[in-house]
Amino acid sequence: MGPHAAWFLGESLLQGFGSNPQIAWMATNVAVAVAAQVLAGVVLYWSLGGGWVRKMAWLGVIPLTAALNVAYMSAIPAFFLIEADTAAERNPWTEHCFVRGAELRPIRTPVTQASPSPRAWWAALPPDGRDTLLRVPDCSLTDAVIPKAGQSPEGYLDFFTSLQFASPEGAAIIEQTDRRTSLRTWLMLVDPRCPLQPLAASSDRYQSPPVLSHRGDAVAYLETVVGSGPPVLHRVQVRKATPESTAPEVEVDLARWGRPRMC
Repeated sequence: MGPHAAWFLGESLLQGFGSNPQIAWMATNVAVAVAAQVLAGVVLYWSLGGGWVRKMAWLGVIPLTAALNVAYMSAIPAFFLIEADTAAERNPWTEHCFVRGAELRPIRTPVTQASPSPRAWWAALPPDGRDTLLRVPDCSLTDAVIPKAGQSPEGYLDFFTSLQFASPEGAAIIEQTDRRTSLRTWLMLVDPRCPLQPLAASSDRYQSPPVLSHRGDAVAYLETVVGSGPPVLHRVQVRKATPESTAPEVEVDLARWGRPRMC
């Protein structure tokens, strides 16, 4: 029995014969089914030979049904599929640094890394979960200068901030969402100690936050081509992250790779 349907036990076993090549597994399924049928038949025969007290045994169908579900959906498959551990537990990872109470932030990063391992990663520190940049191997922490939202008389925050993307060196894209209008604004955090630099674009034009280049001097937006679709086409807009950046600004038309195909 499942959350959306129920099958007869014999029907389920017959359907499994073609998909399960393990003879011992299928033999166990049949043996348990036969034993359950014999038990139910004996109890039913015994209950019909007496009064209502014996007929109370019919309530046993409830625990029998639960036991069969556990046997066929958990116990029997686990017996044939889960092998005993033979290798010793070991942890060969090298510990680079340790910060008590810190929690690493799940932030998107570039697909390719400029170095064999990240040299910086964003973390949250107790008790308020403030954002801090953890650098390795010196294990130093630098709290980010991110403005705190004010509260209305009703106790609601004016805006919400969240880290969206980070480069291997720690530069990050911050998303700020206005509580009243739901408009998202993206800001550039070049260094945790520096003020936020607002980017020119916001969510009224782009649907998803931009990604950051390795050097942190350019950002790339995914823009929907107006009037396209279905299916909807996109293009990539690469823009300077800061006014003093020397990164080129280009537009990548994704239409050259054709329309997306459904697999």
